[in-house]
Amino acid sequence: GLAVVLISHNMADVKSVADNVAVLRLGRNNGVFPVKTTSQEDIISAITGATENAVTRRAARSVGVQ
Repeated sequence: GLAVVLISHNMADVKSVADNVAVLRLGRNNGVFPVKTTSQEDIISAITGATENAVTRRAARSVGVQ
């Protein structure tokens, strides 16, 4: 297999190249998520530590979810 470390907040870029996403928050592993079965909102919530905020709403709009 091949491993690549990509550090980005651009979820479109991450989802286009990754099979799994590891989220680090405040210097700790906040979860490893399979891209195919995890929603973008769940990944952003792991990054921000919040389940409903402007970041998740803005991200949902950018991918066409209302």
